[in-house]
Amino acid sequence: MRNVQASIWAKWASFFLESSALHWWWVLFFVVLALAWYEHGNEEYAKAYHRLNDQLLFLQREKETALDLQTALQQQLHSYNDSAWMEMVLMRKLGVVSEKQTKVYFRDCAVP
Repeated sequence: MRNVQASIWAKWASFFLESSALHWWWVLFFVVLALAWYEHGNEEYAKAYHRLNDQLLFLQREKETALDLQTALQQQLHSYNDSAWMEMVLMRKLGVVSEKQTKVYFRDCAVP
């Protein structure tokens, strides 16, 4: 019984190799080539996806920064008519003080 099964498998294997592998080699070659192209395309897609995702995150951070700056500038613009704000800006940027205040200067000197 074992000899019969072995011979059946041997006949089937030889038939498969003769009919499929020899006559249909170009189909197998095309399938392997198509799988290689698919894998290459998949890798390129993954690279492009990650590159674009990084670019998106960068642009979102820049957008947040720009929106924060825009909000700060709009607040400054709306407060130009406020005299207390103008006095604070003059004090901070130009060093102007009101008549009731005393201005103190600090010199760079080495303390022994």
